[in-house]
Amino acid sequence: MPATAAAASPPTIGNTWSYGVTQTDATLEAEINPQDPSAGVYYQFQVVADTSEFQPEILCPPEKDWRPLDGCIGESSPSALPIGFIEHGSESRAARVDLADAGVTLQPDTTYHYRVLAARRVATEDTIQWEGPAVVGGEQTFTTLATGPAPRIESESVLGISSTDATLEAQINPEGRATTYEFDLEAPSCLARGFGACEASGGLPIYRGTLPAGSTGKTVSVDVDGAWYGHNLLPNTLYGYRVIARSASGAGVGRNETFRTASGLAPAIPPDTGTPGGAQQTGTTQTTAGGDQTGTAGGGATQSSSPGPAGSGPVIATGKTGSATADLVPAARHGKTKHRHHHMKAARRPAKAGKHNHKRKR
Repeated sequence: MPATAAAASPPTIGNTWSYGVTQTDATLEAEINPQDPSAGVYYQFQVVADTSEFQPEILCPPEKDWRPLDGCIGESSPSALPIGFIEHGSESRAARVDLADAGVTLQPDTTYHYRVLAARRVATEDTIQWEGPAVVGGEQTFTTLATGPAPRIESESVLGISSTDATLEAQINPEGRATTYEFDLEAPSCLARGFGACEASGGLPIYRGTLPAGSTGKTVSVDVDGAWYGHNLLPNTLYGYRVIARSASGAGVGRNETFRTASGLAPAIPPDTGTPGGAQQTGTTQTTAGGDQTGTAGGGATQSSSPGPAGSGPVIATGKTGSATADLVPAARHGKTKHRHHHMKAARRPAKAGKHNHKRKR
């Protein structure tokens, strides 16, 4: 007797997901491997409000969805989605359907269940025909957006810029709905490739928070130091950031903004030119006791000082980097310690020099 050809393996269905969800539309996608070197597979998505409405087999859709072929061999349903086809092969391919394009009318603020079915194609010239039973993918859900406006990012700013830290701030209007928000920070290597380039590798976001229902406006902020996976920022480096707020009505995305960290600590002041009270510096902006100053974060500070006794009046520094407004703050604690350290060393040097001169005269 002649040898019987081995039966082809049934198709396999991998990940299934949804995206582009609005009040009335969504796109469904799945990974399907035909596992067949010759025939290929047909597939069909099913979308229902209740899982009891799922059908165990692929159904023939209305005639408009299988023309110009002459027929579809199988049980039919007027609500069945179009049948798609994946060429033969042994690698996973993308199967997808846009529900609005397929004639599906979704309701706002509603949770839907969906899955995909796949079956080997029966080779015919002018009909859609497949071998049952169909392989059934895992069930998933998506929820359409509610009616009403999405949250709005009304402003973004960066405060307290130092050589290794900054505070990101935003004004969010949740439009009365419960809202989640996140601060996204772009490292220099990611920023060079565009905002969001590092999101897949876990570089974003650095902080998430929530706003309760009924809110009309809220200022939120995050100190980057420690929030960015325990890492400090690098001195004199350009970073990007943005804020995203989401509710049942959609997402509000802030502008892509940038800021540059300060250059670092100033060099020690020579003993013979020291300033009473000591000097403090953050980045490129240096202040002395008794003076007021206006500077620009990240380079080229312009100074305007008014005379006054040591220790009088607060030191004020403001500036703008790119499109982000920055309020510069006094030097970081390690900067203050370093200046005190140099000041003490400088105070001891004259006495030590005098002692040596005295010995040489004797």
